[in-house]
Amino acid sequence: MKKIPLIIIVDDDEEVRESLVTLLDLLEFKTVTYCTGEEFLENHNFDENVCVLLDYRLPGQSGVEILETLAGQNILVPVILISGQLKEGIRNRALKAGAFAVLDKPLLHDLLLETIEKASRAVSDKKSGV
Repeated sequence: MKKIPLIIIVDDDEEVRESLVTLLDLLEFKTVTYCTGEEFLENHNFDENVCVLLDYRLPGQSGVEILETLAGQNILVPVILISGQLKEGIRNRALKAGAFAVLDKPLLHDLLLETIEKASRAVSDKKSGV
């Protein structure tokens, strides 16, 4: 199975971004980070296979609003929404907006990596028409 070559991390908490970059670098993923959803939307090119780790609580647009923007622009990438304060209504709205998965902070590394692996398989299956 081919890994997703790029993990995009969108989180306004510098410590969270740095810890995720460290973990994913150890696993030989390339990472790009953004502090806000708007910065991510304005600066990222979606030409390559990506997986997005998107915080729910961001300055400006929330993670769910960013998901809805991606869906409205027909950008179909696996997005894993992460949050330390998830309520069931937010989880449901995120999944309805197209989130691949919704995970609670603090993130369990094994669960995060398993979810990224599932996202990678989903991207591979989609590309091969499965």
